[in-house]
Amino acid sequence: MSLFDDIFTDTFSHPAFHIVPYNDNNGNNKLVTKKAFQNQMNIDFIENKDNYELHADLPGYSKDNIDVHVDNGVLTLEATRDETKTEEDGKYYHKERSYGKVFRSFRLPVDANKETPELKYVDGVLNITFPKVENAGAKKLTIS
Repeated sequence: MSLFDDIFTDTFSHPAFHIVPYNDNNGNNKLVTKKAFQNQMNIDFIENKDNYELHADLPGYSKDNIDVHVDNGVLTLEATRDETKTEEDGKYYHKERSYGKVFRSFRLPVDANKETPELKYVDGVLNITFPKVENAGAKKLTIS
């Protein structure tokens, strides 16, 4: 390898140059580093005949440190994990595990029953089921 190849490889293999496209769910397209996704939960949101299911990967988070709330039709998931400390004399040889707060927000479909969701946290996966309600769409109003 030439000196140029070494410099190019060393420079552009740095995590700061691992750029990926990202849509922030508000219609904004951005370019961000892969590092930005390191502390983000992965979500699957599924529509079934009778309900909606949301599955959020939160491995390593305690159930007590997960907060779920719905406000004006927007579901927000927040989870916090404290940093693990090494012994006083120890130092990290390699560290990838993330800590701190992660959160995601989603606008729920109009026909999702926001009053009676079922929540379960099993093996690091938060599962939320929203039953569908009938006639949840627009209503015709009568002029008097």
